[in-house]
Amino acid sequence: MKVDHSEKITQSSEELKRTARKCLKLRHATVSNQLGRPTDRLTLRYIFQCFQSIHLLVVSPTVQISNLTEERLFLLKFFPPACQRCYLLS
Repeated sequence: MKVDHSEKITQSSEELKRTARKCLKLRHATVSNQLGRPTDRLTLRYIFQCFQSIHLLVVSPTVQISNLTEERLFLLKFFPPACQRCYLLS
């Protein structure tokens, strides 16, 4: 029997989107959307695009994250600790 996993992936992304939106509403916070306007209704595509240009720079013995702006740091507050560790935050 063939199992279709696409529904689970969609549900997971929808859950992530709902969680991000809920966190912003609870904190009465907004972020700038693609047009530069404040919004509390983020899309996952936009969140992923925000983090596209962040790079891990390793120059022994130093490890740094480049292009981590204030807005990206703000968005990372809503991520679980496991994700924050990828950006050397916790």
